[in-house]
Amino acid sequence: MWNGMEGIDLTDVVVKQGVSILSVGRHPVRITGAAINTDDMKKTHTLEIKYANDKGVCTQWINLNHPTSTESVRIGLEQLKQLLILVGHTGETSPAPSWLVGKKVGINIKEEIYEGKTKTKVNYHYAPSGAELKSLDTDSSATADLDDKIPF
Repeated sequence: MWNGMEGIDLTDVVVKQGVSILSVGRHPVRITGAAINTDDMKKTHTLEIKYANDKGVCTQWINLNHPTSTESVRIGLEQLKQLLILVGHTGETSPAPSWLVGKKVGINIKEEIYEGKTKTKVNYHYAPSGAELKSLDTDSSATADLDDKIPF
């Protein structure tokens, strides 16, 4: 029975904290999303990868196709192969982006000045230690369902 807002018992309610961007440094993370983005104007294709752990989130864009920059494609394919090998793939051919979701990897984040603004970006991937992998298994933020059903 609804008696108004006054007096609602909030003692067992847990408040979820906002998600922050991962800081500069090394972070063991879980891949929470992966998709191909297409820019029809530039005719480019990038792999967008979302990472998360209990400290925050980060997104990386890897160039897979760029008609005017073979160098960015070379770097992107190297990044993709390194990532695939680190998460247990052969790295000989690339799988569907969804294959990456749920995989654990380490990322190093650095700051970069681009068009006069300081931004963070994934610099490289690494194989996390056993302790780092274990911390991801107890990390509730990377797997938490943010679409909780509200019982009204």
